Amino acid sequence: MLPQQTKFGFSQHFPNVPRKPEIVIATGQLVGEGTDIVHFDVLFLVYPFSSAIKLKQYIGRLQRGSQQPCMVYDYHDQWIGFFEQMFKKRKAVYKKHFGVNVDIK
Repeated sequence: MLPQQTKFGFSQHFPNVPRKPEIVIATGQLVGEGTDIVHFDVLFLVYPFSSAIKLKQYIGRLQRGSQQPCMVYDYHDQWIGFFEQMFKKRKAVYKKHFGVNVDIK
């Protein structure tokens, strides 16, 4: 759970950031709850997690208010079994909830 002051919105938490930031680097905790940025176009997932709820919430942030296609870059480490297992769970969420087959490059 986030501290109460972070739930008032991005602009109050980061008053010096322009209204429409071009790049936001944040933890999933900050972007996942109480963020009032109109939309994101691209999401980089660079830490391991397996929660379907979190993944749907993050992708929902991309889709909210966006008129253009959104892109998700989901990095995973195939050489560490635990990270690979979490990625496989996310991959199943992409297919089940978004109709997307993940292309690994």
